[in-house]
Amino acid sequence: MEGEEKGGKGDAFSEEGLSIDAVIRFLRQWKSTYAELTRQIRMLEKELKEKEELVSELREENERLTNEINNAQTDYRTVNDDYKTLIQIMDRARRLAVLTDEEDAKARFKMDANGNLERIE
Repeated sequence: MEGEEKGGKGDAFSEEGLSIDAVIRFLRQWKSTYAELTRQIRMLEKELKEKEELVSELREENERLTNEINNAQTDYRTVNDDYKTLIQIMDRARRLAVLTDEEDAKARFKMDANGNLERIE
């Protein structure tokens, strides 16, 4: 029985030794894992900051381009309105020129002694 008790104590002692070694191993692995996770967190935080800066830059560029588009549309409307007005003026001038040419073909003028033109009907 004494052998069993010694064996029992020896087993308990070795089990206790193994469990302490296991705890130490676990803690070392946990420390290593914790350090790795901390490094990954820092890396992800850095990446997140870069992405947020990129989003901010893209928003500013989007706003600038939107303003440019609005200005271009305003300029287009102005040019288009001016173009339509010019076409109307040219159309009126063409009609007046055609009417004047028809009247000129019918009407004749004579220059008097003073250099003034008189219409002869």
